[in-house]
Amino acid sequence: MTKLQTPKLPAHAGFHAYGGIDPLPANAINRTQIQALGVFNVATASPTPGTGGAYGAAVTISPATQGKSLVPVAAALTWGGTFGSGETVTIRITATYNDGTTASITRSATATGTTSLNPADLSSLYAGGKYITQLSVASSSSATSTSVTTSATIYSLEI
Repeated sequence: MTKLQTPKLPAHAGFHAYGGIDPLPANAINRTQIQALGVFNVATASPTPGTGGAYGAAVTISPATQGKSLVPVAAALTWGGTFGSGETVTIRITATYNDGTTASITRSATATGTTSLNPADLSSLYAGGKYITQLSVASSSSATSTSVTTSATIYSLEI
């Protein structure tokens, strides 16, 4: 029986042969290259709910840099104030794409609190071959008047 022998490699090459990497030299990545990877963006929109089931005025979230797009990765939707008996308040997040089309997701509540949305929840806003030029947040109440407040904090990558 022949014993297998490990090839003799110079110390540095042996390091790479087993998955090791060299550290990056100073200034190997410049600021422009890091920005090309994307910027993390956190924005809060606090729309006033419309009444009677109609949506109030939307609050728009746009990329800080013109020509960039938003990729939402998480959101926190918050309902505050006081709900009336039987009142339902809905928050709608709408994505507007580079071709002018839109897609929306909604969440409703009947009491104060916060609901978190993760990438799976937000995936219906992702469209193949399109990019999001802006997000807008609007809310509505089923009641004829309301003292409920709404907000949406959206965590996104700007690329």
